[in-house]
Amino acid sequence: MLDFFRELTQIKPNIFFAYDVRFEPLSVELRYDPEDVENVRDVPRERISLPEQLLLNILLMCPQKDGRYLVGKEYAEKALFYLHELLPGEIKLPPEKPWLSLRYALTTSANNFRVAVDLSDTSFKFLRDVPKGRLARAEKIFISFLAGVPVSNGCFYVNQKLLARLCYLLAKLDRRQICGTELNFSSANPELRGVFSEKKGRYEFLLQIGGKVLRADNAKLLGEKNQVLLFANTIYQLDHFIAGALAKYLTGTAVYLNKAEALQFSADCLPVLTERGLSVELPESLRELKNSVLSGPPTPVLEIVKEAEEILEIKLSYDYGLPERPEYRADDESDFYEVQKDGQTYYLRRDKKSENWLNVYLSDLRFTARRNRFFIEHDYFVDFMTYEFPNLRKTIGLKVLGEHLEQFVYTDQAFSVDLAFTQSSGIDWFDFAPLYKIKDNVFTHEQIQGLIADNKEYVRLADGSLIKVPKQEFAYLQSYLEGRSKKTAAGKYQVRKYDLYYLYSGVREQMSAQVDASLQTLLAALENFSGIAAAPLPAGIQGQPRPYQLHGFNWLYFLHEHNFHGILADDMGLGKTLQVLLLLAGLKQSGRLECPALIVAPTSVVYNWVAEINKFTPGLKVLVLSGSRDRILKVKEAANYDIVITSYALLRNDLAHYSGQQFDYLVLDEAQYIKNPKTGIAKAVKCLQTRWRLALTGTPIENSLSELWSIFDFLMPGFLSSLSFFRAMYSGEPKRVRKKVHPFILRRAKTEVLTDLPPKNEIDSFCELLPEQEALYLKVLQAQKRELLSALRTTDINKMQLNILAGLLKLRQVCCHPALVKNERLIVESAKFNQFKELVAEILENGSKVIVFSQFVEMLSIMRKYLDDEKIKYAYLDGATKDRQQLIDNFNADAQLPVFLCSLKAGGVGINLTSANYVIIYDPWWNPAVEQQAMDRTHRIGQTKEVFVYKLITKGTVEEKILALQKKKKSLIDAVITSDAAAEKKVTKEELEELLAY
Repeated sequence: MLDFFRELTQIKPNIFFAYDVRFEPLSVELRYDPEDVENVRDVPRERISLPEQLLLNILLMCPQKDGRYLVGKEYAEKALFYLHELLPGEIKLPPEKPWLSLRYALTTSANNFRVAVDLSDTSFKFLRDVPKGRLARAEKIFISFLAGVPVSNGCFYVNQKLLARLCYLLAKLDRRQICGTELNFSSANPELRGVFSEKKGRYEFLLQIGGKVLRADNAKLLGEKNQVLLFANTIYQLDHFIAGALAKYLTGTAVYLNKAEALQFSADCLPVLTERGLSVELPESLRELKNSVLSGPPTPVLEIVKEAEEILEIKLSYDYGLPERPEYRADDESDFYEVQKDGQTYYLRRDKKSENWLNVYLSDLRFTARRNRFFIEHDYFVDFMTYEFPNLRKTIGLKVLGEHLEQFVYTDQAFSVDLAFTQSSGIDWFDFAPLYKIKDNVFTHEQIQGLIADNKEYVRLADGSLIKVPKQEFAYLQSYLEGRSKKTAAGKYQVRKYDLYYLYSGVREQMSAQVDASLQTLLAALENFSGIAAAPLPAGIQGQPRPYQLHGFNWLYFLHEHNFHGILADDMGLGKTLQVLLLLAGLKQSGRLECPALIVAPTSVVYNWVAEINKFTPGLKVLVLSGSRDRILKVKEAANYDIVITSYALLRNDLAHYSGQQFDYLVLDEAQYIKNPKTGIAKAVKCLQTRWRLALTGTPIENSLSELWSIFDFLMPGFLSSLSFFRAMYSGEPKRVRKKVHPFILRRAKTEVLTDLPPKNEIDSFCELLPEQEALYLKVLQAQKRELLSALRTTDINKMQLNILAGLLKLRQVCCHPALVKNERLIVESAKFNQFKELVAEILENGSKVIVFSQFVEMLSIMRKYLDDEKIKYAYLDGATKDRQQLIDNFNADAQLPVFLCSLKAGGVGINLTSANYVIIYDPWWNPAVEQQAMDRTHRIGQTKEVFVYKLITKGTVEEKILALQKKKKSLIDAVITSDAAAEKKVTKEELEELLAY
C-alpha cells in the first residue's frame, strides 16, 4: 500500500494553474480576476437525486446602471438572443411564451458528460436591438465556452476533456444551487489531512477534507484524468499529482500498513508530505515505534543452497551485524525488516540502494532471479568466482558460502600444445596429432573438440581443479586443419612440409607450442634465415662473391636440402645470376646435379646468362636454345649439359618437344613474365617436369597480389590454394600474405648490402606545353572525356581498364610529341623534346654517358633522326634488335658512344649498362617498379659514379597525374616481401576523373 503515499509525495507545492484557452468562434482568452465577476441571484428548482444526475440552475442576470439586476423575461430574452447569435444554427428562437428559464443538466455516464439546455415552457418576443455589455465578464466567458461545445438536438455535449474546464468556469459564477442546496466550486486543490487509525497491530490510513473522511461511497472523481472531485456539495479542481493519489485511494481497498510499513511511511513519506502542506496525524504508538529502528551498512552474502547437475540455486541475503539476515525477495518493497535482538523486537532499516545495485549487477552476470532465488549455470558461476568475486569481496565485502567452493575457481594456467610432427613416407608430408597439455594432463584434439561442441567453458582435471577450455587457441588450429590438412588411416593429420612454419608460427601466437628438437633448427631458419649452415663453396669459381651473395647461396642450398622452392627477390643489380650459378656449380661438384638445370629468361638476357657463366663458373656446360632452326634437335641433347638456357617465347612454342625431358632445376629469370596465370607462357613453364624450382625477380609484385600467387603456383602448386580462394582470403591483407610466403622469399635491397654503391638521384624535370601542342592536347582530352565518362554510365569501370589505358595513351603521346598522334604531323615542335635536346647536350658536354628510355618506338625514331642530324653517336635497342649482348658490350667499352636509346620493354630488364651514369625516362610509366628496373641498368654492381635519373614530365597534363598516382600507390613489394603496407591498384572512377582534368 505504500505506493499510494509515494503518489502523494510527488505533489509539488505552490502549484498555480493558469488557463490560456481559446474557444471558437469568440476566441476568448481567460485571465481570471475575482473582482471582475458580479454577484448573481439564484433561483431554486426542483430536487433531483445525486450523484446520477446533477441539476445546476443558473439564471444569468444583467446588472443595471442603478445597481439593480435585470431579471425575468427581459433578461432571459436578451440572454437567449445572445446564445442565438453565437449558435444560430443550433439555438432556435421558440414561440412566444410568458416566461423563460434556462436549465443546464449535468449528467454522468461511462465516457462523457452532457450539459442539456432545456427551452421548454419558454416564450419571448424576438428583439432586434440588444444592448451591448449587459452581461458580466464571467457570464460571457461561460456562454462563449458553450459556443465551442458540440450541440445536437438542443443539447450541449461535454466530454471528459472539457469537464474540468466547465467546472472551472462555473466556479467563477457566484451563485449556484443544487436541488435547492448551495453547490460550491473550488479552483484549487482541497486541503487534505491524513490520519492513522490503529487496529490490531495495523494502521489504517484515512484522508479527510474539512474533518470529513473521504470514501468511495461519498466522493466521486470526474473528468478524463480524474481532475474533478465532487465531495460534500463542492466541486474541486485537482492537479494531476493529487488526482493520481486520490484515484488510488478511492478505487483501491483500505490502506493498511504493518509496523514496518508504517515506519517506512514516517521515515520517507511523512517529511515530504508535511513540507508540501498535507497534514498527517500519527498515533502515539507509531511515534514510539520509531525509537526501535536500527541501521548499518550491509554485507551481501551469496549461499549455494542447491547444486544440480548443471544449475546452481543461490540465496542472496544481507548481513547487517544482526542475528538474522534479510533475504532478497523480488516483491519486497519495504525498507524495514523486523528482527529479534536480546529478547526485544527491533526494526532494521535496510540500505535498499546498495541491495538493489547488487541485484541488478548479478543479473548482468547471467544470474537469473526466480522465486526469490538466483540460478546460474556452473560454468558461468566459475567465471563469476574467478573474475568478479575477488573485486566484489574487496569493494563491498561480498561473502560466498557453500561446500567445496574451490571447485568453482579455475586455475589460471594456459594450455600448451605439442604438435608432434613426424615425417611420413612421402618426403614432402608430415604427420601430426596435436596434444594439449596442462598440469600433467593430456587432451587430444578430438577431446577438446568435443568439449567445445558441448559448449563447455571449463574442464575438471584429475586433481579436481578447473581449467578453461582453450577455445580460441583450438579455433585457429582447427580452421587450419579444415582447410589445408588431411587425415591418415591412423587418425593423424597430414600437413605439407612447406606449411610447417606457417602452422607452427600461427599456433605459437595462440599458445606455447612444442615440436621435436629435430625440427627446431628448420623452423628457426624458416623464420628469420638464421642458423642456416654454410654450404661448401664450389671450386673453380672465378672472383670472390660478396658476403650477401654467399648468404644467398647458402639460402638456396638450404632450400635444396629440404626440398623447398623459393624466390630470390634481391634488388636489380645485386647478382641474382651469380648466386644461382654458385648453387648449380656446388651441386654438380658434389655429384647431386643428376639432370640439367633449365633456365628460362627474357630474350634480351639469354646471352647475359652465357656471359655470366663463362665469367664466374666456366666449368658448367651450357646449351643455348636460340632462334636457330636446329634448336628442336638440341632439346634432345639437353642431358649432356649442366645448364640449358632458352627464352620464354621459344619455350612456349617448343613446349611439346620438352615432353619426357627431365630437369633437376627449372629457374625462371625475371619471373614476373608469368605474373598472369592465364597466359600461354605461365601455363607452359608449369607443365615442365622438374624436381626443384626457383624464381628470380626484383619485382615479384608489380600491380596485384595475384601476380605473386601465379609465381608460387609455379613453385609450389597449392601452397596459396586456388586463385579464387587466395583472392577471397588475402585481398587487402598483406600481413597474412607476408606471414605465409616469408620463409620462401629472400630479398635484399641495395641500400642494405652495398654500402660502397654510389648514390642515385631521381629528378622530376617539368616543362609546359607549347601553344599549338596545348590546343591539340585539349582537343584529344575533350574527346576522351566524352567517350570514357559516357561509357561509365552503363559499364563497370573494372571492365573498362583497357579502354581507359588506350584513351590515356593518346594524351601521353601528345605530351611526348604531336608527331606521334595520327593525322597531327603538321605540328612539328614539342616542349618535352626541346627539353630532351637541351638535357642531352648538357650531359654530353660534361663528358658523361646517358641511357634514354621510352615506351614509344616512334619516339625513339624521332630521337634517332635528331642524333643523326647532330652527328651524335648512339646505340639503339628495341624488341627487334639482334646481337643484343654485343651491342651492350660495345656501349660499355666505347667511350665515344655516349647515348643508348632503349625501349622501356626491351631494355628494362636483364642488361648491364654501368658505363653510363645518367638515365632519362622520357615518358613516365604507370608502374614505378618498371621504371625502377630501367634505372637499375646503371645503378648496380660495377657502377662507380653517382647516378642521375631524370623523369621528363609535362606540367598540368596526364603525365603529372600519373606521377602523383605513382606516389599514392603503396608498394606491394614492400608490403608482402619487406614491410606491412600495401594495396592492390586499379584506376578508379575518381582517379580517372582526376587524370582527365586539366
